[in-house]
Amino acid sequence: LPNPNIDLYNKLQSMGVPCVFFNGYYREMPGSVYVVTDDRQAGFDAVRKLLGAGCLRLGGIFKSDDRQGHERYAGFARGIAEAGGMLNDDSVVWYSTGDKEELFSGAMASHVLRCLRNCDGVVCYNDQIAYGLIELLRGHGFHVPQEISVVGFDNSSVSQYSPVKITTFDHPKDEMGRLAARKIIRMVEEGTKETSVVLPMPLVEKESVARLK
Repeated sequence: LPNPNIDLYNKLQSMGVPCVFFNGYYREMPGSVYVVTDDRQAGFDAVRKLLGAGCLRLGGIFKSDDRQGHERYAGFARGIAEAGGMLNDDSVVWYSTGDKEELFSGAMASHVLRCLRNCDGVVCYNDQIAYGLIELLRGHGFHVPQEISVVGFDNSSVSQYSPVKITTFDHPKDEMGRLAARKIIRMVEEGTKETSVVLPMPLVEKESVARLK
């Protein structure tokens, strides 16, 4: 969401205070230094993975109030367009941080099912959302991945203990931390001008995407 404190960040920059953004940044500050993942490419690769598995009707669940959600959606949309498909907005569910706890229960669960029930492949904002979706689908008689394939992001522990292990994109959190720390140390101690880094998110194949026979 738009940050009301951009003026404060700009003030820090104008004072020469070293600053490194980690896992996100503000486009209103084009000169900032950041270490982030290539979420847009990962969203694109998720679509390619599902299409390559034979999925034809893709849907998604994305987070509306952070950069990663928008970037992953942008890659998702580009992947469908470049494959010659049509993006169906009715098959995309948006949620915010405050909605997460209720996403797979009550009225919101019914909304998710209505949006995705005709899909055979779904891209989820992260593994936690993919896990919740798999539980919801299984509880309503859908088979994952035989009927609906599901892809997540972050390669978190939930992707492994899900009843259907989640095919996901790895989040290089250790490398991100090291890079961010080294950059800020060099900026403080040596006054170096650092450049931003965008790290790839490699696919980690597990069980939640169907295999072509």
